[in-house]
Amino acid sequence: MSQDPERLDSLEQTLARLTQELVEVRRAVAELRTESPRTVALPPAPALPPIATTAAAPRASAVPRTDGSLENMVGRYGVLALAALTIVMGAGALVSWAIAHGMLGPWVRVGLGALLAVLFAAAGMWMRARGSRDFGNALVALALAVTNVVAWGAGPRLGLIPPLMSIAIADAAAAALAALALLENEEFLFSVGLGGALIAPFVMATGVPRYGMLAAYGLIALAAAIRTVGDRKWWTAVGLIVAGTVAFTIGVAGYKSGVPWIDREFGALFAGAICIVALIWERRPARPRVALSALATMAVAMTLHTGNKPLTGLDAFLASPDIQLLALVGSALCLVAASDIAAGESSSVWLLTVAAMPMMFLFAALDPLGPLSGGVTGSVVFAWGFTYCAFSLRERGSRRAALMTMGGLLGVFWGYLELRDAFSADLSTFVLIAYFALCGVVAIQQGRERGIGHVRQIGLALAVFAALYAISAASDVQQIGLRVGSYLLAGAFLLGVAWWYRGAPHAE
Repeated sequence: MSQDPERLDSLEQTLARLTQELVEVRRAVAELRTESPRTVALPPAPALPPIATTAAAPRASAVPRTDGSLENMVGRYGVLALAALTIVMGAGALVSWAIAHGMLGPWVRVGLGALLAVLFAAAGMWMRARGSRDFGNALVALALAVTNVVAWGAGPRLGLIPPLMSIAIADAAAAALAALALLENEEFLFSVGLGGALIAPFVMATGVPRYGMLAAYGLIALAAAIRTVGDRKWWTAVGLIVAGTVAFTIGVAGYKSGVPWIDREFGALFAGAICIVALIWERRPARPRVALSALATMAVAMTLHTGNKPLTGLDAFLASPDIQLLALVGSALCLVAASDIAAGESSSVWLLTVAAMPMMFLFAALDPLGPLSGGVTGSVVFAWGFTYCAFSLRERGSRRAALMTMGGLLGVFWGYLELRDAFSADLSTFVLIAYFALCGVVAIQQGRERGIGHVRQIGLALAVFAALYAISAASDVQQIGLRVGSYLLAGAFLLGVAWWYRGAPHAE
């Protein structure tokens, strides 16, 4: 029992220490309520019961939260985009109507448009100063879009100022918009201004068309947009760039300069220039998409080109060599852009790109030459096959195999065009059988040595085709020696192929 006083003293000391710690905890909680969260270096406090003021929290903000719903997306983005479109179109329609009816003077019309742009800019800056930065930025972007409409009306449409000066004004507006978008890092802000800048030349419905100025304006506006997007994942802006490329390519197609090849290829040249700008200035992941979209537009523009074709063969080639040359350049640019598609992306997209788009350019190159025959057509096909093989050296693995396969198939086609009518009918049939069989054997040999299954399989198909061609075509050969030789030649090649598949060790 003598230890009881000591135990009581120890218990009292413990209670006093706990009381002091509780006082310190209360003081820390009080400081936590009054100080900024960034300056308090305390561990997380236990959950506190809700206070009475939380019930009034919903009234503190009258703006609905961004919850990703359809209503919110339409309210925040769709409505503002439609407002920008209708206002820009309204400004253009007003100027066009005033021009058509001779109302007011040209300078007054332009001044009214400039005043509208100033009002939008002032309202935007005022909203930014009051804390509504997003909406204020959208108004500033709308003001810059209206500025582009006014500049286009004052220059190419009304002739009040030199066209180059109007383009300079539009460039300044585009630069200001890009700087603001980069400062705020806001895609929608940039997209509003870009959309307005791109539709500005098309909402002016009067005046003499100025295709050269339209091309210069579109090239500068799209190049500035491409430069601004860079490596950002601004897919809305990328979509506007693609749509703008298509629209301006169609819009400048009526250009006439008196130089036949320029007039013929002006739209395609515009789309090709956008592709080159994208390859130089754009960055992944947007770069291959913008470049390939521009090239697809270029290929379609060349494919849809129509005109009288009284000449064929060499005469047609000498009359329009620009078509074949530009188509070959477009195919090379396509292979360059396709190589920029990341390896992690779908391989089918890459394969479809390198298989379809150069073929569209090849069709555009062959169309003016007339029937698919003769050395001129064969030379064009050979150029495409050589391009595929050359670009295969830049790739590895399955991509190299696919490019080599495309080059090989075009090489086979080239041989068919060159040899079909090069000799007499009998000799041409014999040479073609030998050529198909030889191409098949070489393809199988290369596929085995390099371990490329697709090349080997295509070689086998060519060897079988050579035999089938010999069976069907050699029966019409009049010279018995060539007829028998065609059968024996195809059979000998097939025996060699069978030995590779059944007797020889697999190199792969």
